[in-house]
Amino acid sequence: MDNDLIEKLVRKYDTLIALNEQFQEALNNDHSLPVWLPEPHIQNSREVAVKTLTRLWNHDDGEYPLSGMICASRKTVIIAEKLNTAKLEFKSVISEIKEKTGQQKTRVSTLIERVLSDEKGRPEIIIDALRKARIGRLNLLFCYKKIQVLPPNLKSISWTWAKQHKEINRISRKDALAMLDSLNNTKTRMTVSRLLDHHPEHEPLAYVKDINRQLRANLVWVEGDSIKRKPIVTSNIVLLQDETLPKKYKWANDVSPDRLSRSDIEISSEPFIRALNLYKYLA
Repeated sequence: MDNDLIEKLVRKYDTLIALNEQFQEALNNDHSLPVWLPEPHIQNSREVAVKTLTRLWNHDDGEYPLSGMICASRKTVIIAEKLNTAKLEFKSVISEIKEKTGQQKTRVSTLIERVLSDEKGRPEIIIDALRKARIGRLNLLFCYKKIQVLPPNLKSISWTWAKQHKEINRISRKDALAMLDSLNNTKTRMTVSRLLDHHPEHEPLAYVKDINRQLRANLVWVEGDSIKRKPIVTSNIVLLQDETLPKKYKWANDVSPDRLSRSDIEISSEPFIRALNLYKYLA
């Protein structure tokens, strides 16, 4: 990995952290504006909402709401939009690093460790900056998650669950071997490698992927003389550009039973390699 790319990573990281801190401060300054979170997060709702929207680290664990809404000032909305740009740029440089190193499925923490272990020929200032940044401890799902800013004049919002299901993909033994990098445990990786080595090369495997249940929100708002409606996917608390909550809002019911997509495909009932969700096709 070249030094320019490492410098770029540190710059984008610094921008992400700075804007996230500004966003946190702006949300706290909007303390006079209302917040709504579903049960059981009603207590200390603003504090919980701010923590949820500004999570970046792996140690930011705990019980957080799946969604909710918080009213924000124009200043806060502007910072949120800048933060979204920073998230995209940080994600882009991470993807660039993975592409150039040929390690698309390797964890960022592992990539950073490899960079730090290969200090030869690198300026000390770059290595020091990378160490201090603690980039490897970031939770990339949190870092990439967009802050959703809803249109002004929101009249109603109702959350619903999309159906949960599973997806079956046919993959080759070569594709399965490429998935080994996703396994952190060395012993597990060796065991899986041996199983794949003995699997006939001409026989495909079924990769069963769980499709996470998807929380959606149906929006209704006024735009000029028109009533607008739009369904969106919500993966976080949403920002409202209004000073008050909408008159109508409703939280989602329980998710519907899951189903298996492409049920015409017959695979074994037990996984061939549980660690990779790989199954054998039935003859």
